[in-house]
Amino acid sequence: MTDSTRAWLPERHLWVAATLSQADELIGQVSDLLFDYQTQPAGVIGLAEVPAGRISRTVVDRVAPIPRRVPLLVADTLVTLRAALEHVLFAEVEFLDGSPLGEKAAKLVEMPASDTYDTFAAWTRRRAKDGPPSLRAGSESSCGVSTACSRSIA
Repeated sequence: MTDSTRAWLPERHLWVAATLSQADELIGQVSDLLFDYQTQPAGVIGLAEVPAGRISRTVVDRVAPIPRRVPLLVADTLVTLRAALEHVLFAEVEFLDGSPLGEKAAKLVEMPASDTYDTFAAWTRRRAKDGPPSLRAGSESSCGVSTACSRSIA
């Protein structure tokens, strides 16, 4: 590696810069859309004064809808960032374990997304049984849920 600006990043993770650049571009698009949304001439929220006897109340009478592309771009950004994390994790596991992963173990190198505790617990049991050695709880390089990191990544 000849470029000293990336000397801190191991060679096996250099590709992640392009993925993070893609996420940055998506975030920029969201920022542009939200700037236009928040600076529209009529404003985002419309207020009205409503007389109520001797007092008046201020009520919200209008809310500008958020542009439909905003949640879509945010979702794309989150997917891109998750992919970057999973691919970096995969490359690091292969590096730590010293060999290409088998098909079963490779499928267990992921960032879990569970909607209940039970599905997360099932995922951790599968990973503990069939996952790569470096991701098993108690391994030298593991940062498991119930164990502290025993090795810092330099």
